[in-house]
Amino acid sequence: DGGMEMSESPCMEETRASTLEAGATFESGSFSVEVLSLSPETPIVGDNTWELAIPGASGCTVDVIHDMPDHGHGGGLGGVEAMDGDVFEVQDLEFSMGGYWEVDVEITCDDATAVVPMALCVDA
Repeated sequence: DGGMEMSESPCMEETRASTLEAGATFESGSFSVEVLSLSPETPIVGDNTWELAIPGASGCTVDVIHDMPDHGHGGGLGGVEAMDGDVFEVQDLEFSMGGYWEVDVEITCDDATAVVPMALCVDA
């Protein structure tokens, strides 16, 4: 078998992305974002719902901006709802296609904004 096999997934060769799963934590500055749950359990093309814990963000505004830098476009977002305490639900986070995505969690408290970046690959 001397032939090359084509990879089924755009994520097989992607080295910039982190594994996004429940329990994963991302940090930037004074904030950390812990992934409490993902629905579905692995990010998919289409709508996703995430539950995030952001210690110290109670009373702050949280937004999620996501884009595909290799393609120059973003995706849809239903919104981010504050749940109990420092827990936020990201609703209808839409990835329009498979591949490498950059997701920024923006936390605005009073006049200061912090951005916690996440890099992930969505299977096609």
